[in-house]
Amino acid sequence: MADEHNRVDSEFSAVGAFWRPETSDAVQTGTLTSDENGITFTTAPEYKRGGRGLPHPSTLFANSAREKLPVLHGFTEHGLCTLCDLVEADRPGLTDYKVGQSVAAIAYRVSACVTGMHLGGSRDECLNSAATRSQG
Repeated sequence: MADEHNRVDSEFSAVGAFWRPETSDAVQTGTLTSDENGITFTTAPEYKRGGRGLPHPSTLFANSAREKLPVLHGFTEHGLCTLCDLVEADRPGLTDYKVGQSVAAIAYRVSACVTGMHLGGSRDECLNSAATRSQG
């Protein structure tokens, strides 16, 4: 993507790894998708068993606050990438309380995806530096 001439409304799907700038050791892998519905980042599903970490049934339908992230840094097969203004949109997966197991992911709605560099977020007033790669 970074070396291609894409339109703002280009559609793509890419596997990547993303992290909060302040905690670069806590990496979330998943799929970044841009289509007619917008940009989404869906984390790779996690498997849990034995009751630990499984949501309690009484909380399944509660109106819990959706997670909001100002920025994630990362990379895909197309290079560096910054995701700005993420809001939790869904938690796809399944839970079987009889056997105490679950598989779950988190799908985030992404306001903006910038490839080729890491930014501080959508509220940055300017870039401190930029570089181009010569074709040769």
